[in-house]
Amino acid sequence: MPPSLTEGFVFTVTDLGLFLGKSAVTLRGWDRQGLVTIPRDPSGDRKMSAGQVREIAHAAYDLGRISCDRLKLVLASLTLLELLEKDKT
Repeated sequence: MPPSLTEGFVFTVTDLGLFLGKSAVTLRGWDRQGLVTIPRDPSGDRKMSAGQVREIAHAAYDLGRISCDRLKLVLASLTLLELLEKDKT
């Protein structure tokens, strides 16, 4: 995936849960089960870029864990963040 303007943003598992409409506990469970891989930073905290949020959202959709509408909402939200960041520069 090409670099995006939101690559500077860092999202937490709680942020991911808000995007996907799932609890952080559920997402940690998916990670433990190997359904998705939520990256960790050097201190062990689950942190991800916008590109990684997109990948996880696509994986959740492919697994039937989120709806097509939710996937579209996640992708549109990330695109909106990109546009807002671009307008700031």
